[in-house]
Amino acid sequence: MSPLPVVVLTGQLAAGKSTVARAVLDRFPLGYLVDVDAVREQVTSGLAGPLGWTEETSRQFRLAVEGAAALAAVYQPAGFAVAVEGAVDPVEVDLALEAVGLLGRRVGVVLQPPPDACSTSSGRTKNRTSDPLEGVRRPPLRRGPGVASSGCRTGTPRRCRRGWRRT
Repeated sequence: MSPLPVVVLTGQLAAGKSTVARAVLDRFPLGYLVDVDAVREQVTSGLAGPLGWTEETSRQFRLAVEGAAALAAVYQPAGFAVAVEGAVDPVEVDLALEAVGLLGRRVGVVLQPPPDACSTSSGRTKNRTSDPLEGVRRPPLRRGPGVASSGCRTGTPRRCRRGWRRT
């Protein structure tokens, strides 16, 4: 049996991350979905939200990514294909997966559908009358030479940072 993947899906709000993650996992006998936002929202006291971004917000988002990687490290060796989904920085995910020994299993995808697809595609978002993230300040994604804000290499439309793919 070939080694099972850890598929990481990132992208904007309503890009279809959860939908794609479930569709990918349905192809395997055992699949485990890790929603990074759900991991972060397990903070029961002192949850730092994205409105009014602070150092604590950054710390809690980083901890959620590290927690998602830790969950992947439990399920993937036990025979599960794992999908991690969330609006996450590919660099942060790679660091977390490297720390738990799963970077070599990572298949990274940045979902970038056309803007009109995001406004109506999801049952969670099609009835919204306002932008739920209006006014939300998020720190910029890490950048390096030749790395766009999505974590994908500039000038190479389908290849992204260290094996990430844009679609």
